[in-house]
Amino acid sequence: MEGLPPQIGRYRIDGLLGSGSMGTVYLAHDADLDRPVAVKTLRDLVLDEQMREVFLGRFQNEARAAARLHHPNIVQIFDVGDDPKVGPYLVFEYVHGHTLKEELKKRGPLSRDKLLDLAQHVGDALATAHLAGVIHRDLKPSNLLIDLD
Repeated sequence: MEGLPPQIGRYRIDGLLGSGSMGTVYLAHDADLDRPVAVKTLRDLVLDEQMREVFLGRFQNEARAAARLHHPNIVQIFDVGDDPKVGPYLVFEYVHGHTLKEELKKRGPLSRDKLLDLAQHVGDALATAHLAGVIHRDLKPSNLLIDLD
């Protein structure tokens, strides 16, 4: 994708947060609720119309399941949509901070106490998700966010 899209759904795009194998995450502004959000778009999917409808149905079901999760260590999903220009997208709570991958790169290995604390937070979040029948499937340092608190 060349340059930033100016808008995805109702969300004004303010910057790029990152991209990976599944898609791209943008910093955006929700003007209706006057708050920053993270908008994740999926990689371009070349699907026929019937398969696209099946995919979007599954995508929305997974978003609904994840939206039912309430835990301080799980990023909230606010919205799901399908933009005519960029395709399916998810809107998440914006976490002001950095990833565990960035933390490890900058500071090196975690101390024993920090590692145990992190493991407790991640374990609690995963237990909450698993009890609700949600499996993350892509747990890695670049997907673990550390906020400023």
